[in-house]
Amino acid sequence: MKAQVITKPGCQKQCGDLLIPYPFGIKSEDLDCAINPSFELKCDDSFHPPLAFSLTSDLVQFQHVHDISDTEVRVSCVVAYMCYNQSGGFTEGYIVQNGLDGTPFTYSTANVLTTVGCDDYANVYNDPRSFIPNLVFSDRFMPKGCSTTCLPGEKIPKDECSGSGCCQVPISFQKYFNIHVGTYNNHRNVSSFNECGFAFIGEKSRFKFRGISDLNDTTFRDRIADIPIVLDWAIGDKNCSEAVRKWKVRVTFYMCS
Repeated sequence: MKAQVITKPGCQKQCGDLLIPYPFGIKSEDLDCAINPSFELKCDDSFHPPLAFSLTSDLVQFQHVHDISDTEVRVSCVVAYMCYNQSGGFTEGYIVQNGLDGTPFTYSTANVLTTVGCDDYANVYNDPRSFIPNLVFSDRFMPKGCSTTCLPGEKIPKDECSGSGCCQVPISFQKYFNIHVGTYNNHRNVSSFNECGFAFIGEKSRFKFRGISDLNDTTFRDRIADIPIVLDWAIGDKNCSEAVRKWKVRVTFYMCS
């Protein structure tokens, strides 16, 4: 039997299709509906159905909240990409940088780095200093990544991310990542069916590579927005005795389980 979703009394229980369990809560002027500001959500009624967004500043760029469970939150991923014209000229791109420092959230190992393209590689870094110019990299800052290649006329298998049009690698970082997409030949040999390379962090089980149709899909970025990135959450890392000593208040003020 599915666990009952319990919202703080008097607070909004739902935003669109999303149920809001305490310690999360929709921000209210009159009530403290979340256990602290890190767990506050905004329900945006301009969408149909309405969507919930985190008010934690570092999570705003993740777009909306898909799902909340007892240990995880699923939020929309953000896609890094680089695009080129038929002459190999750069047309547009985006580098993803996301961090969770100062929040009760960490990145789950259910996520992987996925790269999609025919002339591309993607590197993911786990430290914000990895983008500082002229930084001498230590092992701590070395990137993790994968590369994808394919040629015109080559058969590109569906549902596989083994290097032909798509690749995936596991991730192990907890609080920060940035993704950079690079290219080997500016898509000159593949621009007739693949103008862009993409990379994103997201839940492995939720992405199914569709082969050539993904490579020439002009709405690919929109589809990937529905692939969630999984965040683990916890109210704190102290037991009840430690929490009472830290805050010097009566244990009856705490919920401990």
